[in-house]
Order: sequence, then C-alpha cells, then structure tokens
Amino acid sequence: DDPDTEGQLDERQRLTCTHKGAGSFNFVFRGETAAAVTTAATTIEVKAALESLDGIGEVKVELEDLSNGVGDRICPPSDYVAAEGEVVQNTFIITFLTEHGDLPELTLILSGITSDDLQVKESVIGTKESIECSGRGICETSLGSCTCFSGYSSSDDKGGKGTIPNCGFREKILSFTE
Repeated sequence: DDPDTEGQLDERQRLTCTHKGAGSFNFVFRGETAAAVTTAATTIEVKAALESLDGIGEVKVELEDLSNGVGDRICPPSDYVAAEGEVVQNTFIITFLTEHGDLPELTLILSGITSDDLQVKESVIGTKESIECSGRGICETSLGSCTCFSGYSSSDDKGGKGTIPNCGFREKILSFTE
C-alpha cells in the first residue's frame, strides 16, 4: 500500500451462520483450501484457519454482536433458545490486514450444513493499493525486494515500520534549524 495515500479501507467480509448444530467447513481463498473448522469454531480458530493459507498474511476476526447470547462460536449451538422475535444467527467480521485492494470473496466447502445456513458476504470493499514497492521505490526483480526512495523503508505490510522490504513505511523527516 502506498504510505502517502490517506483514508483507504481494509477489505471486510461477514461470515454469518444460522445453522444450529454440528457440521464443518473449509475456507477457500484464491484456489487454496484451509483445513476444516467446525460450526463451534471461535474467532481465534477462524483466524488461525485463514492465516494458515499462503495467500493470507494477517486477518482480524471479531464477533459482530456481543449481546446476542450465542458467544464466541460461529454457529449457535443445537440447544440455543432464542428470545421471541430474535433471529438465531451469529456473524464474524473478517478484516484483511495485509491483502490490499478489492479481494475475492472467501468461498466455503460445507459438510453437514447448507449454503443457506452459512454465508460469506463482502461488507467493505478494500481500497488500499497493492502496487510494486508501494509506489515508493524501485523493484529489484532478481532479488524480489525494493530499493526505497529517500524517506521510505521496510514495513509490516500494514503501514507500520517492519522487516518486509516493500517501501511501505514513511520515515519521519527530522529538520534541524540553526
């Protein structure tokens, strides 16, 4: 991501489950399939499954609604009793922190659960750039690294200082006056 552009957004996708009971599913992203997780998977387990894929560096996984009584599990348990008028569902928000731009939607391979009961929908289109050397350096293709322009250096792939040689961190310029 170009460190000089402001106000851009990370891609967010919503994983919503209305299934009560057992089952499992696999995430598929850019043709790669993660190990199966169960319908009782927590935010930590979903994060681990996604980050196990080569095409995903880091994601944040959060519960959308902490007050619905389902708790930190993707699908409501089989014995969950909803209040009158309450929709029985749970939603995890998946924010892609190191993959930039408008990403393809995650797809699911389902076992013991239907596509009506577990769905992924894009909720925020990613608007950060995914450009060579963050637009702030020259790519050394033989080494797979960047020679950064003055004032730019390696980042953590999220805009902070780090060890990834991609020119994605803007150094603070100190000025001295006499």
